[in-house]
Amino acid sequence: MRTPQNEYTRECLAIELRRRLRGNDVVAVLDELTAIRGAPAHLRADNGPEMISKALTAWCEESGTGALYIDRGSPDNEGQRLLLATSR
Repeated sequence: MRTPQNEYTRECLAIELRRRLRGNDVVAVLDELTAIRGAPAHLRADNGPEMISKALTAWCEESGTGALYIDRGSPDNEGQRLLLATSR
């Protein structure tokens, strides 16, 4: 399960529930959110394979979104998070 949240308001922007999430699945959700809200200034995510994929890295470069990763062992690393900062 992946739940993208606005980093400032903690609003849950979408819920993606699948047995297996790949980088392309994350990109598809981000494309939908970007069409509605515009591209975020950056996204903060864990180090899961879907979050460090080539597809997501390419999406960040194309959209001008910076990628920030949560340090392993950090308290924020509980569960799977994808936080979007909307201000540029």
